[in-house]
Amino acid sequence: MTGAVGFIATNIFGTYIAYAPIDRYFDAGLAYASFPGWSFVPDSAGAAQLVMADLEPGPQPTSALMSWAFAFHAAAGEFATDPRIRGDAIAAIGHSRYGKSALIASGWSDRIAGAVAHQSGFGGGSSSRSKTGETLVRMAREYPHWLRPGLAEDLENGLDLTLDQHFLLALSAPKPIFLGNGRRDVWSDPNSSFILAQAADQVYEAAGAEGLVDGAGMRDFDPSADISYWLRVGGHSVVSEDIDAFTAFMQAHFGDDSPSETGLQSAQ
Repeated sequence: MTGAVGFIATNIFGTYIAYAPIDRYFDAGLAYASFPGWSFVPDSAGAAQLVMADLEPGPQPTSALMSWAFAFHAAAGEFATDPRIRGDAIAAIGHSRYGKSALIASGWSDRIAGAVAHQSGFGGGSSSRSKTGETLVRMAREYPHWLRPGLAEDLENGLDLTLDQHFLLALSAPKPIFLGNGRRDVWSDPNSSFILAQAADQVYEAAGAEGLVDGAGMRDFDPSADISYWLRVGGHSVVSEDIDAFTAFMQAHFGDDSPSETGLQSAQ
């Protein structure tokens, strides 16, 4: 981004909100590919539903979040045939709405080996029952195409949520997942994200994975943990410290001495 818009966006949402530091990923031994999610399914109510209705073959999604997760899956299938890429080490990475889809892709797709979900918030790694920040009902009202049809109305009419987002996290077990958060990003509710990471830990342990490190707190970042919780100062953004955390996580779980590269799929 350039000009006044770029200056404002960078100062509010961080240096890497609009573009990825590809050289830093390459220097870490990672391959990197990105696609604009909106070019696959528009991020717009009405237009999104029309496109989703024509997706064939595929899972016939009714939510844009699932559609973007399917895009991760489809892209991973293409890159898995490249001899330079480890097909068993392709992770989905996304920020905010695409962080939600990265988690869905990890839990649903057998082509995705893990997820880097940064500030995924409601519909992602944060509790749907939480009243802090954006809340699920507000998100469902403002972005109805992200979620299943009619969810906002059902929530406003008292729908009792019998499941919470730790079920989504648990679907990835034993795949490694990174849950990125900012201390001032109250909108995404980092506190409930940590609580759900603790809840999903039981499933990871049952699957023979480490999950969260025993006794770890919100500030105890361990990139080698299978549920790796990252909390930094600041708000809803992608900054240099985040990139360091992303690469540390990927190297801890997928790095080796082979000449093949680990894949990092990003929706932007």
